[in-house]
Amino acid sequence: MNAIFKQIPKEFKGNKQLLNADLTQLAGFEFNAYTSLDNLWFTAPDYQLDEDGLLRITLSKQNSELCFKKHEKFEKLLLQLMVFNFDLEGEDYEIIRAKNLIIDKKKPVFSGASVAIHTTQKGKKAMFVALGVALLDECPTRDRWYFACQIGFAAQLENGKIFRPMTSQPSIKLTAPPDDIDGVSWELGSDS
Repeated sequence: MNAIFKQIPKEFKGNKQLLNADLTQLAGFEFNAYTSLDNLWFTAPDYQLDEDGLLRITLSKQNSELCFKKHEKFEKLLLQLMVFNFDLEGEDYEIIRAKNLIIDKKKPVFSGASVAIHTTQKGKKAMFVALGVALLDECPTRDRWYFACQIGFAAQLENGKIFRPMTSQPSIKLTAPPDDIDGVSWELGSDS
């Protein structure tokens, strides 16, 4: 989070707000330091956001072994998804939770899944999608090695359109090296 605030231009010093930061850097943030999402779930979802605020999240159909980690102790996989949609200029927010998706790991093919979530997109918003995965036997495991949660999608929106705020980039002054450096000279065009 500190890195995000450091990007805000110096003109806003003393009045830094998330509205002026590049929130896309939060995508990929892992909530569990012991297990990352890609250790349990191998395929990233596809995120599509329409200007009217409809967020479509799709998990593609494929062989189960290409989707998630196999483990002899666990027969099922629990997939959880939450959307956080915050007003960057006010105090309104939405937290939308999708129903739990339980996937039978014994099936050779994962049939794919999709969900469409309606969000409010009037004004400037920050949207985050958190995707969680836990291995199941009779109930979700509490073992930190078998559950993970990650911010899979992060964006700033203005009336439903993704935008990236102007952030300050460190300026690097490039100087040409002097021509009169002491050292061994190159001999050009020599074959020997």
